[in-house]
Amino acid sequence: TIYCPSCRTTANKKKKVDHRLTVAQSRIQRLSTSDEWLWIATECKRAGTVEILQGVDLEALFALRKTRNKTYGWNPETKTNKFHLCHIQPTKGIDTVGLLHHLNLFIGGSFHNQTHGNKSYQDRGLCIPKSKLKAKWKVTSTTSDRAVLDKVTEFLGQVLIDYAKE
Repeated sequence: TIYCPSCRTTANKKKKVDHRLTVAQSRIQRLSTSDEWLWIATECKRAGTVEILQGVDLEALFALRKTRNKTYGWNPETKTNKFHLCHIQPTKGIDTVGLLHHLNLFIGGSFHNQTHGNKSYQDRGLCIPKSKLKAKWKVTSTTSDRAVLDKVTEFLGQVLIDYAKE
């Protein structure tokens, strides 16, 4: 197609925007092959809901990803991790579900994390009361990773599209 000079720049800009959106959509489709997103799917299954991603924004997603990558303290002698990614408010609390959010996570020793269990402290960390969870976002341990990530895609919406564009 041949364009006049002013139309050419408009057409090129539109083509670039369309290409970026297409790239983002293909990245979203490949989430189920990414280690970070498979980990998020596993955490959602463990919590029983994708609502643990509530309040996550791009900055939080990048911080969470960075934090996750810092926990590889593999001990080859015992074949275990020395460090765990610990929740301040536990994933499976008594009346609450802890969020998968950078403000609710810290890197701690595996012994401390395992002895702490699902104890929670009021006014610490980020959580959702179990009574406020919606059935629409519920997942089980038998839900496929792809189905969980489809729900995550729907739950995060534009935040995920912006993340995929990066």
